[in-house]
Amino acid sequence: MTNEDSIENDTDEQEQSWRNQISGLYGISDELTLPFVTILGYCNILDLSVDDGVERDCVRLIREKTRIQLEYLRNYRQLRRIETGKFRVLNSVVDPLELLSDSLMIIQRDFDRYSPNADIEYDETVRCQVMIDRFAARQIFTILHLYTIEQSCNQFKVRTSLRIRPLPSEVDRVHIDSRFALDGIGMSPEKVALFQLPIERSPVSTSDCFGGSDQALLLCRRLVDLLGGSIRLTSEISQGFRFEVRIPCSILRAES
Repeated sequence: MTNEDSIENDTDEQEQSWRNQISGLYGISDELTLPFVTILGYCNILDLSVDDGVERDCVRLIREKTRIQLEYLRNYRQLRRIETGKFRVLNSVVDPLELLSDSLMIIQRDFDRYSPNADIEYDETVRCQVMIDRFAARQIFTILHLYTIEQSCNQFKVRTSLRIRPLPSEVDRVHIDSRFALDGIGMSPEKVALFQLPIERSPVSTSDCFGGSDQALLLCRRLVDLLGGSIRLTSEISQGFRFEVRIPCSILRAES
């Protein structure tokens, strides 16, 4: 067996390990465990339950994106060998910003193919904005970050915010806006990761678009119920509500 074959087998085993962890955590079948995008050293998982309320095209798109991402990461791993001090993705040490930039371009291509209205943009703060079907969004209870960070690289904390915004012109669609940022705060199992979830109000009645603010809060509470942690309303602003969700880092860190 060549070294490349060995690396590929290790990758497949790690991928299956992630799937098993999520499947066991949520009690869902492997078929519904969808690794979404692996960037910045962690794996985003979308748990998407397929029922009559979810467009089959949306499911197909996510599965296709998953295949493209995993294929890309495997190829990227073979090409990139960067010094330690970066994040580990699968079996490679890569530049997280380069990988993120390339990953977002792949997502852009997929969503352009799915919907001409879908939009993704990013800047120095790394903003990724997409539109998905509202009914699918209700099935997505959380985006779980499984960290595979090198021991020498634990002086970072990842801050992620999700913004769920009903669209006035399309009551059956919703924006999910994710932001990723790194800072120098040390991360350990005793610390927590902060998730800020601003829920923006629509110019028209929110209840007409998204089931009202109670529905938004219910989605936030579901996130906490699945991961464990705490939630509190930090402010009510003209644009909507802002929640602070605290999740134990021990939940977020994956076994290497």
